[in-house]
Amino acid sequence: MKTSLALVSLLALVACQTPREACISQAGTDLSVVQRLIGVTQDNITRGFGLEPTQEIITITDVCTGQNDDGTSFTFDCEKQEIVAGTRPVALDLAAERAKLQSLLEQEAALRARMTQAVAYCTATYPDE
Repeated sequence: MKTSLALVSLLALVACQTPREACISQAGTDLSVVQRLIGVTQDNITRGFGLEPTQEIITITDVCTGQNDDGTSFTFDCEKQEIVAGTRPVALDLAAERAKLQSLLEQEAALRARMTQAVAYCTATYPDE
């Protein structure tokens, strides 16, 4: 449900963009992903361990309501299941994390240069918008 709402919101925002804005936004997609990965990797190195997403199914005892054939209502104990999202620590090879960070920083520099060119292209292609 949350994913659907986020997707609808994103589509609504994209629909409001001018062609120039859409072009520039698209040009920055890869850079945004790499920057997010850099942040996660830096956090892992600082902490000394990684965090893995988890999902746990828990059972909750609740009071439910039903309806008799004659239209009267009644209550009864019932169980509902919910999925709880969380994280758990995982061991990392910190040397490999540092190497990954270096690689990501190099990719970021290259993507920044490409984005500068793409923004110039978008501005030239869609002037005065």
